[in-house]
Amino acid sequence: MVFHPEVVTVMPGRRLQWIGRLWGVPGLLTGTHDFKITQTGHGTLFRQSEAFAGVLLWFYDVETVRAEFIKMNRALKSRAEAA
Repeated sequence: MVFHPEVVTVMPGRRLQWIGRLWGVPGLLTGTHDFKITQTGHGTLFRQSEAFAGVLLWFYDVETVRAEFIKMNRALKSRAEAA
């Protein structure tokens, strides 16, 4: 899937958030994606989330997106731990 998100929050080293819209049209299918990085006493905690909205949500399987995020998280973890 190719889309052109609008970055709405940038906090270097802490948070990145964007909004993506299917075909750029508000109200059809919109995903707000959020990446958060938090330093803990044991290292770094990385969290990502996405909230979907829109009329096409009734027909769109967001579980396929979740599976891709899980793959991305595993690859990121591997790269971070190898560094």
